Amino acid sequence: MNIIDTVTLNAPQQAEPFKPRKAVAITDGTKYFTPYQIARRWGWAVESVRRAIRQRRLDSRIISRRRLVPVAEIDRIEREGHISRAG
Repeated sequence: MNIIDTVTLNAPQQAEPFKPRKAVAITDGTKYFTPYQIARRWGWAVESVRRAIRQRRLDSRIISRRRLVPVAEIDRIEREGHISRAG
C-alpha cells in the first residue's frame, strides 16, 4: 500500500446537507433556542445574538455549558414587536 492508498482510505466522508433543528427540549419540558437558531430565525449574525445575551436584552440560561434562550422569551420579543421574524 502506498501513500495515495492511505490518503484515500482516510479521506473524510461526504458531509450531510444542513437540516434546520427545532428548539431543544430540556427535561423540565421547557424548550430553548441556541444563539445560532435565533440568528437564523431573525436574520442576525450569531455574534449579535450573543451580544444581546451579554447585555441582558435576551433572557438566557446556561445548561450543560451552553447558553440557551427559552422559546417563551423569543415569542415575547416577537409578540411585543421588538423584532420581526426574518423570512
